[in-house]
Amino acid sequence: MYKEMHEILNEGKIGEFKLDKFEITQENRSFRCDIPTGRYVRLIDKYDCVMSNTSMEKRTNREIIDIANGDVFVAGLGIGLIILPIQEKIM
Repeated sequence: MYKEMHEILNEGKIGEFKLDKFEITQENRSFRCDIPTGRYVRLIDKYDCVMSNTSMEKRTNREIIDIANGDVFVAGLGIGLIILPIQEKIM
């Protein structure tokens, strides 16, 4: 369902917003970190993460994809995580 956003998106910065790729490995993973190992993308506004493609983001956005049908309007500041699955579902 979800695409590998780290393969699709390029890092960059516009104003206070930065798109950043990062990797969670066994070596850099905190014992409190519940993010599985892997490569990810995050949108950062100055110091705070606005959106990422971690498992939590995928889990909390799953219902939106499941109920989407017909004409869909998506407005928000993110990385496009739900756009491609909704597009594939509706087309």
